[in-house]
Amino acid sequence: AEVIVSQLGQGKAWQIQLVCPGTSVKVDKPFAFRFSAKSASPRSLHVAVAQNHSPWKNLGLYETVQLTPD
Repeated sequence: AEVIVSQLGQGKAWQIQLVCPGTSVKVDKPFAFRFSAKSASPRSLHVAVAQNHSPWKNLGLYETVQLTPD
């Protein structure tokens, strides 16, 4: 899947969700995912894995990565 953000928010954080049907995370089992991202200027990106239903809990991954033009 590809997500392209072509316009910045005006001083507000964006929340872009990528939903991957058929993907599941099991309790007490390790998981991993891979992605690539870049930005025209340096900025932070917060990455999380969470439930796609109520109660919308975080599932153990919440990290901040630094984006660059590379």
